[in-house]
Amino acid sequence: MACSMCKHVMVQHVTKDKSHVKMLSIGQKHKCAACGGSVTVVGTGKGKGKNEEVNHVCSKCGDDAMFVCATKPGSGSKHHH
Repeated sequence: MACSMCKHVMVQHVTKDKSHVKMLSIGQKHKCAACGGSVTVVGTGKGKGKNEEVNHVCSKCGDDAMFVCATKPGSGSKHHH
């Protein structure tokens, strides 16, 4: 997850235990380590049930500041340029 306002990036490894699902479940809350804001997962109304799209709303950075990015294992570059 990344925040365009406070420039913080949080990495959550996806494992078989599915603990990562909690970070994407509507109603869940967590703190932003960079700005200290309270981040709430809210539904957008697009999709239904477990397929509903969500936004991460930060009390300090706003509605559209945070976003989720994902890659597959091994898809990243091994060398930084």
